[in-house]
Amino acid sequence: MIRLKEIDLSRSPAPVLLQYLAANLPFTVNILGCIERFRSRTKVIVSSEDERIIGVACIFSSNYNPHIWNDPIVWIVGNVEHLVRGLSQVVSGKFVLISDRPIPLELFQSQVQIREFQEEILCLESKEFDLSTEIPIRRLVSGDALFSLRLSIGSSAAEFDSNIKEREINFIKERQVFGLFIGGTMVSRGAIMTTLPDTASIGAIITDVNHRGKGFGELLAKKLISVASMDSRRVCLFVNRDNVIAKNLYIKLGFNYTVPAYYYTSSAVRP
Repeated sequence: MIRLKEIDLSRSPAPVLLQYLAANLPFTVNILGCIERFRSRTKVIVSSEDERIIGVACIFSSNYNPHIWNDPIVWIVGNVEHLVRGLSQVVSGKFVLISDRPIPLELFQSQVQIREFQEEILCLESKEFDLSTEIPIRRLVSGDALFSLRLSIGSSAAEFDSNIKEREINFIKERQVFGLFIGGTMVSRGAIMTTLPDTASIGAIITDVNHRGKGFGELLAKKLISVASMDSRRVCLFVNRDNVIAKNLYIKLGFNYTVPAYYYTSSAVRP
């Protein structure tokens, strides 16, 4: 019989749990360190069968850094079926879920709309590049939302309804979003997000179609890496498995280890 149990993190986790995580997690994912450092804002749910651990869900509260990401982050390793079904007992509202294997969408509650991304995780191993540039790169503010939308959607600002504008403003407020400008016009945009409390990820890099192939995306990526690696944070990123051009760029910038990841985001709030 399979059982779910929440681990009491007021005490040190049992050695058998630590051994399971150490054996089943890629070294790019420092979940063990995060459980130790952020116990008060972390839940660990263990799935076991006949006293043997077959899966673990680690749920990290969003409030460790509300300026970057406001949704709980869930990492699931091993058996997914019972862990996903039991997720509603400990996570309410929107969430981001990352797993080492695909999850059948029917396991999620029907009230929650789920988007699935099949990606790879790349981890920064070295940062040896020249960041000097005279091209303006700065952090975006709420007033840049329409310019960011023009870049990401490719339409005029008049076509955006209030809900789309509000989502973009919240995206800029809740994350560290940077833009690269040519002649006062934003031609590339990217963001720094969080996958674990001590790990920053870079992503959402978009370059205007008329300015691609000129190195602007690479310049922006370097800026994001430089800011994300401050305070000794680990830096990783998610990239689509078929995006060879992007993967080659990131490897050039010092990302040289890849593990598969299945990434799920909820786009509706549970009632």
